[in-house]
Amino acid sequence: MNAEEVRQLADEILARPEFAQPEPNLLERVRSWFEDLIGRILEAAFSGGAGSLVGWIVLLAAVAAIIWFAGRLGRTVQVDRRVGVRVEGIHRRTPAEWRAEAEDLEAAGDWKLALRCRYRALVGDLIADRLLEDVAGRTTGEYRRDLAVRAPDRSPAFDEATELFELAWYADRPTGPEESHRFRELAAATTGVRA
Repeated sequence: MNAEEVRQLADEILARPEFAQPEPNLLERVRSWFEDLIGRILEAAFSGGAGSLVGWIVLLAAVAAIIWFAGRLGRTVQVDRRVGVRVEGIHRRTPAEWRAEAEDLEAAGDWKLALRCRYRALVGDLIADRLLEDVAGRTTGEYRRDLAVRAPDRSPAFDEATELFELAWYADRPTGPEESHRFRELAAATTGVRA
């Protein structure tokens, strides 16, 4: 196959309907129109000549309109003082409080939530031991990596405990007394504290 045949075959393949570019929707057409308008205004403003003065006037009017609109909107937005949100008084549960909640949940037969509480207690213990950082939004994978660096001897037990938590919580695996018992063993091996 020579280059011309390859080019012709490629053209035939790309001419098929599945490779056709879709027509722009209304939003895309409006956005394109505004982009063209702004481009013409800026081009007229900076190219010099008679259109330059008109371009600058339109540009300054647009900036003034944006400032006026932002000022109007800013005056109408008010703080709702009834909400009473206080950031500085955040209550963080201690590992002991998480374990107590886990005991209550297990007594009620809610093993999955209980395992979540036990995991929170385990992470809290490791934070208290300064082996993990207390940063909102940390993932279980980040906790695993941090502990593997800071306490490699504790990492295997923590990895297995984390996997039990992930299987119950994220994979929705059935969880019961056996998983709870195994988790407590792994937590004790990780921290030396009975979970």
